[in-house]
Amino acid sequence: MNIKKKLAALASGTVVAASLTAAPAAGAATTPGDGEAVSPDAYCAEEYWTNTSVTSNTFKQSHSSYSSVSGAPGVTLTIATGRTFGISGDITGELSGDVSAILAGVSAKVGTRVGASYSSTNTVSGTWKVPSTYTNGGKLAIGAKRAQGTWKRQMLNKSCNVVTLRSGSFYTPWQQFYFQHYKL
Repeated sequence: MNIKKKLAALASGTVVAASLTAAPAAGAATTPGDGEAVSPDAYCAEEYWTNTSVTSNTFKQSHSSYSSVSGAPGVTLTIATGRTFGISGDITGELSGDVSAILAGVSAKVGTRVGASYSSTNTVSGTWKVPSTYTNGGKLAIGAKRAQGTWKRQMLNKSCNVVTLRSGSFYTPWQQFYFQHYKL
């Protein structure tokens, strides 16, 4: 018997064997259809999940020393290997148990692993020749892309209602270095 039939049976006073424990998947509608009423005795098994929404991916230069180099037109700029660089991240509104679920959700959306912060020794050098058309010169920087967006920790309660428990925002760096160049 599906959940709508169980709810309709409960609303009409029919006894249903076993308790109503069907819970919809995350994001599924939890309200009855047209003309159906949810009985005050309806029961859903509690279920928890975290939703993430990635709104952008932007470059963030490392805050470490030697994370950028500038030069005149025609000069080849290089950021060498062997230095340790770090990129900070930020998650707001979370409790300690939320962080792994938030990071997993963001990683799934951007297609690569992200973290609350990223620090590692660079093993790939970055090289870029400043074009002659950049009359004021150029800049090469090392950092990481950061995913930005919002998250919500939600639950399906025993009354079959979806409730938002807490929410916040995030800036989470990708767990790999990225080189970016600029015109000065």
